[in-house]
Amino acid sequence: MKPEYTFLPSFVSSARDTLETMASTSCFHQAPLARDNSKSWGDISGIIPIESETMKGVMVLSFEKDCALSLASRVLGEEFSTISDEVVDVVDELTNIISGGFKTDLNQLGHKFELALPRVVVGKGVDIPDLKNDFLTLPFSTDTGSFVIEAQFVMTKDQGGDNE
Repeated sequence: MKPEYTFLPSFVSSARDTLETMASTSCFHQAPLARDNSKSWGDISGIIPIESETMKGVMVLSFEKDCALSLASRVLGEEFSTISDEVVDVVDELTNIISGGFKTDLNQLGHKFELALPRVVVGKGVDIPDLKNDFLTLPFSTDTGSFVIEAQFVMTKDQGGDNE
Protein backbone atom coordinates (compact mmCIF):
# COMPACT_ATOMS: atom_id res chain seq x y z
CA MET A 1 0.00 0.00 0.00
CA LYS A 2 1.22 3.48 -0.84
CA PRO A 3 2.35 5.42 2.28
CA GLU A 4 -0.11 8.28 1.82
CA TYR A 5 -3.03 5.82 2.14
CA THR A 6 -1.52 4.39 5.33
CA PHE A 7 -1.40 7.93 6.75
CA LEU A 8 -5.10 8.70 6.10
CA PRO A 9 -6.19 8.56 9.77
CA SER A 10 -3.54 11.14 10.71
CA PHE A 11 -4.59 13.48 7.88
CA VAL A 12 -8.24 13.23 8.97
CA SER A 13 -7.67 13.72 12.70
CA SER A 14 -5.26 16.60 12.21
CA ALA A 15 -7.59 18.48 9.84
CA ARG A 16 -10.62 17.85 12.06
CA ASP A 17 -8.87 18.91 15.27
CA THR A 18 -7.29 22.01 13.71
CA LEU A 19 -10.47 23.38 12.13
CA GLU A 20 -12.52 22.70 15.26
CA THR A 21 -9.95 24.48 17.45
CA MET A 22 -8.90 27.36 15.19
CA ALA A 23 -12.15 28.13 13.35
CA SER A 24 -14.94 26.46 15.35
CA THR A 25 -15.70 24.47 12.20
CA SER A 26 -16.50 20.80 11.82
CA CYS A 27 -15.22 18.99 8.77
CA PHE A 28 -16.18 15.64 7.33
CA HIS A 29 -13.98 13.60 5.03
CA GLN A 30 -15.22 11.74 2.02
CA ALA A 31 -13.77 8.76 0.17
CA PRO A 32 -10.17 9.26 -0.98
CA LEU A 33 -9.51 9.67 -4.68
CA ALA A 34 -6.44 9.13 -6.84
CA ARG A 35 -5.73 12.16 -8.99
CA ASP A 36 -2.99 12.66 -11.54
CA ASN A 37 -3.51 16.28 -12.54
CA SER A 38 -0.86 18.32 -10.70
CA LYS A 39 -2.94 21.50 -10.95
CA SER A 40 -4.27 22.94 -7.69
CA TRP A 41 -7.74 21.69 -6.82
CA GLY A 42 -8.92 24.81 -5.00
CA ASP A 43 -8.59 28.58 -5.27
CA ILE A 44 -5.91 28.87 -2.57
CA SER A 45 -3.50 26.12 -1.56
CA GLY A 46 -0.92 25.64 1.17
CA ILE A 47 1.97 23.36 0.20
CA ILE A 48 4.45 21.78 2.61
CA PRO A 49 7.29 19.35 1.80
CA ILE A 50 7.71 16.50 4.32
CA GLU A 51 10.76 14.20 4.61
CA SER A 52 12.03 11.33 6.71
CA GLU A 53 15.07 9.06 6.44
CA THR A 54 13.10 6.60 4.33
CA MET A 55 10.67 8.73 2.35
CA LYS A 56 9.94 12.18 1.09
CA GLY A 57 6.71 13.77 0.07
CA VAL A 58 4.38 16.69 0.07
CA MET A 59 1.08 17.65 1.64
CA VAL A 60 -1.20 20.19 -0.03
CA LEU A 61 -4.18 21.79 1.68
CA SER A 62 -6.38 23.30 -1.04
CA PHE A 63 -9.51 25.38 -0.35
CA GLU A 64 -12.41 26.61 -2.42
CA LYS A 65 -12.49 30.42 -2.24
CA ASP A 66 -15.69 30.62 -0.13
CA CYS A 67 -14.34 28.09 2.35
CA ALA A 68 -11.01 29.93 2.73
CA LEU A 69 -12.74 33.29 3.19
CA SER A 70 -15.14 31.94 5.79
CA LEU A 71 -12.41 30.12 7.72
CA ALA A 72 -10.23 33.24 7.72
CA SER A 73 -13.20 35.25 8.97
CA ARG A 74 -13.73 32.82 11.83
CA VAL A 75 -10.05 32.63 12.75
CA LEU A 76 -9.44 36.40 12.65
CA GLY A 77 -12.87 37.64 13.72
CA GLU A 78 -13.46 39.92 10.72
CA GLU A 79 -15.22 39.45 7.38
CA PHE A 80 -13.31 38.81 4.17
CA SER A 81 -14.79 38.99 0.68
CA THR A 82 -11.59 38.61 -1.36
CA ILE A 83 -8.42 36.61 -0.99
CA SER A 84 -6.16 39.08 0.82
CA ASP A 85 -2.80 38.83 2.56
CA GLU A 86 -4.66 37.99 5.77
CA VAL A 87 -6.49 35.08 4.11
CA VAL A 88 -3.18 33.83 2.67
CA ASP A 89 -1.69 34.02 6.17
CA VAL A 90 -4.56 31.96 7.61
CA VAL A 91 -4.17 29.27 4.92
CA ASP A 92 -0.42 29.25 5.60
CA GLU A 93 -1.03 28.83 9.33
CA LEU A 94 -3.69 26.12 8.86
CA THR A 95 -1.29 24.24 6.58
CA ASN A 96 1.45 24.53 9.18
CA ILE A 97 -0.77 23.37 12.06
CA ILE A 98 -2.39 20.47 10.16
CA SER A 99 0.98 19.22 8.89
CA GLY A 100 2.41 19.61 12.40
CA GLY A 101 -0.40 17.46 13.82
CA PHE A 102 0.22 14.91 11.08
CA LYS A 103 3.95 14.91 11.90
CA THR A 104 3.29 14.45 15.62
CA ASP A 105 0.99 11.47 14.98
CA LEU A 106 3.50 9.77 12.70
CA ASN A 107 6.49 10.51 14.94
CA GLN A 108 4.63 8.68 17.73
CA LEU A 109 4.33 5.69 15.37
CA GLY A 110 8.10 5.66 14.79
CA HIS A 111 8.31 7.76 11.62
CA LYS A 112 10.64 10.73 12.12
CA PHE A 113 9.39 13.32 9.64
CA GLU A 114 10.81 16.79 9.16
CA LEU A 115 8.70 19.62 7.78
CA ALA A 116 9.79 22.52 5.63
CA LEU A 117 8.09 25.90 5.72
CA PRO A 118 4.75 25.98 3.92
CA ARG A 119 4.15 28.16 0.89
CA VAL A 120 0.79 29.33 -0.41
CA VAL A 121 -0.32 29.63 -4.03
CA VAL A 122 -3.43 31.54 -5.07
CA GLY A 123 -5.46 30.50 -8.08
CA LYS A 124 -7.38 27.48 -9.27
CA GLY A 125 -5.42 25.23 -11.62
CA VAL A 126 -1.96 26.45 -10.56
CA ASP A 127 0.70 23.84 -11.31
CA ILE A 128 2.07 22.14 -8.19
CA PRO A 129 5.20 20.36 -9.44
CA ASP A 130 5.68 18.60 -6.07
CA LEU A 131 2.70 16.38 -6.96
CA LYS A 132 3.32 13.74 -9.58
CA ASN A 133 1.02 11.15 -11.13
CA ASP A 134 -1.34 9.12 -8.95
CA PHE A 135 -1.38 11.03 -5.67
CA LEU A 136 -3.98 10.89 -2.91
CA THR A 137 -6.79 13.44 -2.79
CA LEU A 138 -8.86 13.40 0.39
CA PRO A 139 -11.96 15.62 0.03
CA PHE A 140 -13.54 17.33 3.04
CA SER A 141 -16.77 19.24 3.44
CA THR A 142 -17.59 21.90 6.01
CA ASP A 143 -20.53 24.24 6.58
CA THR A 144 -18.45 26.88 4.75
CA GLY A 145 -17.49 24.89 1.65
CA SER A 146 -15.01 22.27 0.58
CA PHE A 147 -11.30 21.62 0.74
CA VAL A 148 -8.94 18.75 0.05
CA ILE A 149 -5.76 17.39 1.49
CA GLU A 150 -3.55 16.02 -1.23
CA ALA A 151 -0.46 14.00 -0.45
CA GLN A 152 2.19 11.94 -2.10
CA PHE A 153 5.17 10.12 -0.61
CA VAL A 154 7.94 8.18 -2.30
CA MET A 155 10.37 5.79 -0.68
CA THR A 156 13.97 7.03 -0.68
CA LYS A 157 15.45 3.94 1.04
CA ASP A 158 14.46 0.30 1.00
CA GLN A 159 12.80 -0.78 4.24
CA GLY A 160 13.43 -4.45 3.66
CA GLY A 161 10.63 -4.75 1.15
CA ASP A 162 9.35 -3.34 -2.07
CA ASN A 163 9.81 0.42 -2.58
CA GLU A 164 6.30 0.93 -3.90
